[in-house]
Amino acid sequence: IFLLFLLIRQRMPIQIQLHADIFEKEWQSLSLINRLKFFVAKHTFKKATNIRTVSYVMMNELNRLNLKKSTKIFVTPVPLNLDSNEMIGYLSNRPMSIGILSRLHFERNLKEALVIIKKINEINSDFKVVVAGTGELEDWFKSSLTSILGNARVNFLGEIKAEEMEAFWSQVGILLSTAKSETYGRALRESLCHGIPVVCFNTKASTDLKNLDLNLPLIILDSEMISLQTAANILDITKRETTNSYLAHYSEEKHRNQMILMESWSNLFENR
Repeated sequence: IFLLFLLIRQRMPIQIQLHADIFEKEWQSLSLINRLKFFVAKHTFKKATNIRTVSYVMMNELNRLNLKKSTKIFVTPVPLNLDSNEMIGYLSNRPMSIGILSRLHFERNLKEALVIIKKINEINSDFKVVVAGTGELEDWFKSSLTSILGNARVNFLGEIKAEEMEAFWSQVGILLSTAKSETYGRALRESLCHGIPVVCFNTKASTDLKNLDLNLPLIILDSEMISLQTAANILDITKRETTNSYLAHYSEEKHRNQMILMESWSNLFENR
């Protein structure tokens, strides 16, 4: 904070990179630190030369603030963890499984994931769950999952490296994400690049994906209290043939981002 005020007093150009959905009330309520981050960021935005964020939905949130007329907002999405040489599209014949790729922390709403999986298990007990990730809730989540499905239907991979990602995706029929505050949704987008359907909550990330109008295999839930019909739809989509239309979109976006990044740095230097 001291450095920030020093930069402002010296009239130095300030560029801010915004990733977290700091406008989301649920994210702010998670901790005092989050509320402090929001307070500092909100006042810093009004002094910024450039603000870089990861989606157009977040850009719209920023435009609602009382920013300087000279402040420029640039949308520069996060690079995905994709190896174009190794990547495979899983457009059909996917396994009957639910994949979870996430930090196993409180803010990822893992209790809601258990509620959804339990409901799906009421109508079909042939699917498995594959989990990649670690965190303070790992032991509890593993114990809770196995109590619902049994040991044979749960595969915990722990933290996986970049070169192990394709092996993970090959085991996934559908990706489940229960975070209720998601700005960009990197795992969601990587899943869609592979043609693997996604089930998630209504967040900034899912809204941004829906607005692309690419007919993506995306099921957006309002709540974890799903009906048996919704549970059946979730399992049914694992069997449907999909396209990886999002991959073509991401490739174009990645090329565009290089030009946007150059423009943002150029604007920063011009305002020195």
